[in-house]
Amino acid sequence: MMRTTGSKALFLVLGFLSCGFVGIRPLWADSLPDDSGELSKLLRVGAVWSHPDGGLTVTFAGVTQDNRLTSKPRPVRRRSDRKVRRNRGNAEVSLVLEAGNQAPKAVFLNTRREPSHEVIAANQYPPGVSGIPKSYIITIRKLLPSASKQGKPRAQGAYLLRLQVDVAL
Repeated sequence: MMRTTGSKALFLVLGFLSCGFVGIRPLWADSLPDDSGELSKLLRVGAVWSHPDGGLTVTFAGVTQDNRLTSKPRPVRRRSDRKVRRNRGNAEVSLVLEAGNQAPKAVFLNTRREPSHEVIAANQYPPGVSGIPKSYIITIRKLLPSASKQGKPRAQGAYLLRLQVDVAL
């Protein structure tokens, strides 16, 4: 029994060391990678995040709707079964996006319904100019807290948002 635990610990240590040698950065719970390798933190309501290339600014305006409830744990039938809590429902967040030479744009993204992502071009070309502009794809990665307790609404300051921003060139 002790030998198995020791081998698991050794495996974890070797995994972290190999990440350092290969150049892969381990992800922590409060961060996510973007295309530049930089890590962005969780956003609070009212917080502003800028993409490292300077072409996109995202403001987390607030949560407009949150009807996610936590279901009750399932009854335990055997000792090995664990109680499982699942989130059901949808939450909608409001974001203000500013990209390149465009005016700020308010968008609404959902956690489980459509629209679940937004694509915004870095710049709008003037009439007569054509091309494929660089675009940003914004998706909700996680909205915390994960569910409201007993269906009661939460204060806006309690929410934390993690976004995934991909760049299409």
